[in-house]
Amino acid sequence: MTKKVFLSLIFFLAASSLGHAKSDTKNISTSNLDKIVAIVGGDVITQSELNKRMTMISRMSNEEGIKPSALRNQAMDSLINNLLQLQLGQRIGMQINETELNNVISNIAKNNHLTVEQLKKSLQEQEGLSFKEYREHLREQMLISRIQQQFLGKEVMINDKDVEKILRTPQKIGNPGVAAQYHATDILIAIPDDASPDQVKAATNVATQIALGLKKGVAIEKLVQKYNVTGQEVTNTDLGWRKTDELPNLFVKEVVKMGVGQVAGPIKAPNGLHLLKLLEVQGGQPQPIKLTKEQAQEIAFHQKLEERLKPWLKELREETYVKIID
Repeated sequence: MTKKVFLSLIFFLAASSLGHAKSDTKNISTSNLDKIVAIVGGDVITQSELNKRMTMISRMSNEEGIKPSALRNQAMDSLINNLLQLQLGQRIGMQINETELNNVISNIAKNNHLTVEQLKKSLQEQEGLSFKEYREHLREQMLISRIQQQFLGKEVMINDKDVEKILRTPQKIGNPGVAAQYHATDILIAIPDDASPDQVKAATNVATQIALGLKKGVAIEKLVQKYNVTGQEVTNTDLGWRKTDELPNLFVKEVVKMGVGQVAGPIKAPNGLHLLKLLEVQGGQPQPIKLTKEQAQEIAFHQKLEERLKPWLKELREETYVKIID
């Protein structure tokens, strides 16, 4: 559950196709129709959707050697549950408008230290997902979340003990079954080739002060701007998501032992001093993270919501015509 909250939504959604096909297909050529594997009310689930969901679950799961039949059942249940909730939202007229969707996408990009244009490029290059597909997948997930909040949110109560329990429990992110990727930012305090001892000393002092600021939670942009004004050249480069063999050798030995949010350096290099801040990790051995009280409250809420979700979905399924086609 914790992983679901803190893994970047961009990678979770990009891993699968969450859409569904309407049963009204009279205007579509039969040759273009995908095989129907389930009927849910007035909608259908196709084989290609099932295959994509199976791939997503396989990638996200820590379980090795899961049987194909079990994987298929898990994927089918996931797709059916999504459809049941989306149909409920449609019946009550619940929607996600363009402004809401655009705001969430902007926040996702910002939280991943990307512009929206960079996010589009990342989706296409790293996940093979078009931005149009991503928008619709995200819209569906936002709508499902809103439906759950409306129908179950009032039944979910958390207290201080729930939050304290989360804060006391070590939280980690990562997946041992997937090659580790690290999202870090690199702050360079430049030192010229012909720098004098005083210049080296000044650059070292700036690096130390920036490192202290980062550890205190001061925004990177604010620190870079502050010390650039003094005449010291300081640049910040978002390295994006990289495996260890895609990182400079100087950085690898630091990054693999860092926890999310930690700062390493100064690291001496031919072009100056580097400071690394690890922003996110996915795959590899789970990495420890430190939660804020607000994050712990969110996790506690979603854990309680998850407990209520299963019986509620069962009720929805019993009220709807559902046929799985073998």
